[in-house]
Amino acid sequence: MFDLLNNKPQIGVISGLGSWIMYVLQEVFTNDAFLKIVAGFGIWLGLIVAVLSVWSKLIEIKKLKRK
Repeated sequence: MFDLLNNKPQIGVISGLGSWIMYVLQEVFTNDAFLKIVAGFGIWLGLIVAVLSVWSKLIEIKKLKRK
């Protein structure tokens, strides 16, 4: 096994990167702090979209009243 890894170090690099990616994915899907940040971001994004929608409607109403 040592000879194989000595002759082909890319095997070790690929397995190390794969393990790291699996660890990061596990943290992303199970870490409560990260999930709270994502949920908070979603709430703020929804609020911004709602405000922009209302603002757009108000601008449209003002344009119709001017005519």
